[in-house]
Amino acid sequence: MLFNRHSIISTLVLYIEIDSVQIEYDPKVITFKQLLEVFWTSHDSRQVFGQGPDVGNQYRSIVFTNGTEESRLASVSKEREQTRSKSGIVTTQIQQLGTFYPAEPDHQKFELKRNPFLLQLMGNLPEEELEKSSLAAKLNGYAAELCPPRLQKRIHAKINDILRKGWPILREV
Repeated sequence: MLFNRHSIISTLVLYIEIDSVQIEYDPKVITFKQLLEVFWTSHDSRQVFGQGPDVGNQYRSIVFTNGTEESRLASVSKEREQTRSKSGIVTTQIQQLGTFYPAEPDHQKFELKRNPFLLQLMGNLPEEELEKSSLAAKLNGYAAELCPPRLQKRIHAKINDILRKGWPILREV
């Protein structure tokens, strides 16, 4: 399993020129190279200025790096992805990360907030706690059906167990 409960520390959504996610990770648990593998398999890197039905400059494919080694790894992985691509040019950009500005609260944990049931399972956390919660990040991915399949099944089983046994507050998955 690529991700476990200790892999991703937190996620935040960014709105400046593009919509993006800042991932804080422990390189002893998951490497930047492994994160890049997930990146390439989780979107269409050949679509210019968009992803699926979302079209516009803010939806373009881009990797922000924190330094020379990450930039090198990102470039190598982009070249590898281009070699694999049989149907177009990989349009993903690679740039040095500048200052990261989180999006407004309405855009944080967006899919989770659209699911009052999951928010109730967590105990309706205040906005500040919800934004920093790793459980909320996982449940946001679950609500969007973007978790790795194994985690998606584990969360689903936990929710079904809660429904069967009663209504405690969900603290971890």
